[in-house]
Amino acid sequence: LEHYTVGFPENIFWSEDDLQDKKIIECSVLDQRTVEYCDKHQIYGKVVRVSQSSMQHIDGKVINVDFFVKGICKTADDDDAGEEGQDSFLAPIYVGAISSKHVGEKDNALVGEKRANPSEGFFGCDEFGHMYVSGHRIEEKFGGFRKSSTVGIEIDYTDDSKKAIFISVDGLRVGAIRREVEDGLTPCIIVNGMGQIV
Repeated sequence: LEHYTVGFPENIFWSEDDLQDKKIIECSVLDQRTVEYCDKHQIYGKVVRVSQSSMQHIDGKVINVDFFVKGICKTADDDDAGEEGQDSFLAPIYVGAISSKHVGEKDNALVGEKRANPSEGFFGCDEFGHMYVSGHRIEEKFGGFRKSSTVGIEIDYTDDSKKAIFISVDGLRVGAIRREVEDGLTPCIIVNGMGQIV
């Protein structure tokens, strides 16, 4: 997790509110900026946002945050179906930004089969390269990302009529979301499977 605008990595942290339940997510002892999914029963998904105190350091209209993906869980892509023609249950990492209206602990809780879906108000991508607008998958797609990838999220508010989110993987811009982008988005990840570390 790195922030270009601030320029000092110690100034950016995860939201304490999202780290309360240690059964689902926990910070690394060695690096408080590394979080790991740890629900052994894999019942819950968790939105983990960049802290509001970190966001207060931002003066400009462009927000750049990088997420270093240290681990992913083993999943199959949409094209791989089970023996009886059923889709495999996927639990990808999502990287992007979430609406300031997001309330994850109530009606929008990521539980059961919902845990592997992005929350309402999420703008970004999953590890397979699918892109999302307000939690809904859109047609645009890129090649995705994998373990040891750095996924960059740039939220551009410079023109009120053309707000956009740009996605980069390992320094290359691979996607853009230019519709329905809201003010006040907070960079985040959504984790929901064992082995996912960011």
